Amino acid sequence: MKEKGLTAAGGLMKSVENLERWENRVKDLEAIKAWFKAKKIPLNQQFTMLPDGMEWYTSAKLKDAKETVLMLKSMKEKSEKASNEMSDLTKELIENGAVNQWAKKPIYYFVKGLRKVALVIDEGGNFKVSKKYPATSDKDQAYLEALGIKS
Repeated sequence: MKEKGLTAAGGLMKSVENLERWENRVKDLEAIKAWFKAKKIPLNQQFTMLPDGMEWYTSAKLKDAKETVLMLKSMKEKSEKASNEMSDLTKELIENGAVNQWAKKPIYYFVKGLRKVALVIDEGGNFKVSKKYPATSDKDQAYLEALGIKS
């Protein structure tokens, strides 16, 4: 399922790799909304009058899909911008394999040898410790400082 970009339940993963699929989902949901509007089907009958193969529409689904597309686009732009403006230390750590870029959310670079410790690239092109995946122990912080990354 993961290879297809789907969760175990069959839904789309919120991943930059699935951005095009999310954009298509927004288009599909908007088309379904327009179909219901054109047929003048009331909300209370939409579920029973749904043609075969058509996904059930709710405004919450459409809103969530649109927000996901915006979030994934901004994440992709940040990642591309950061990869263009890297410091020498940042490039060196990536080339040495000391950090791995997360394919699902490419703004995060996980540190090899540390558990759940990620870095992000700041405006200056330098690595800084992520707020979402911080170094929690003194040992982890010492390892980061040995790599040349300030907390």
